[in-house]
Amino acid sequence: VQLPQNAPPPYQAAVVEASSYQLQLAGGFHPTAAVIINLTPDHLERHGSMRAYGEAKCAIFKNMQKGQLAVVGSDNPLLAALRDECGTQADSAMLGQLPGCVVEA
Repeated sequence: VQLPQNAPPPYQAAVVEASSYQLQLAGGFHPTAAVIINLTPDHLERHGSMRAYGEAKCAIFKNMQKGQLAVVGSDNPLLAALRDECGTQADSAMLGQLPGCVVEA
């Protein structure tokens, strides 16, 4: 979702939940910041494996550029590896390890 540069308040940002199904068709979608909170075995019938499911979720990071933020949960090393493998140019962070931020579940 790209809001116009001159969008009037309160519409200067949008929070969007995108499914792994939608991300497989995302094309040039590139948010300013993206967060993958978890990876659980709930769509394996479509993706076939946890790795393939993680790759589908990490597609959200693919078109992101330097200065944008790609975040995954600090408790999932597979997601961190897939984020790094997808070719994103975005800055990387882990939930729970963001300087100056406290994230509570």
